Amino acid sequence: MSRTGGGANDETVERGRTERAGEWFAESTLRIALAVFGFVLLLFALGQAVGIDLLGMVVSALSTQMGRWLLVAFFALAIIVIAVRGFGPSSSSPPEREPEREPERERNRNR
Repeated sequence: MSRTGGGANDETVERGRTERAGEWFAESTLRIALAVFGFVLLLFALGQAVGIDLLGMVVSALSTQMGRWLLVAFFALAIIVIAVRGFGPSSSSPPEREPEREPERERNRNR
């Protein structure tokens, strides 16, 4: 038995998995970066609107030992949520299947 034909298929499947994992990682990194940037921008804008340095207050709170551990706990919680739910709607819902067509119904429609 020759195994040369199966090896090419295995490489193609593995390459597809690697590409999907790379795309998922890039997309996830971009979403996280945008969320962090949006949060910082929100704090800055709200601080400017009310005349209080909210961004500076958050930075000074996170620079304490308790603030750093709260930040670590938040990231741990985010990792747990990501592991359970995934990053996007495509990872949380099963793939949709096309409904099976009934030949009898198709024949009745064509009449």
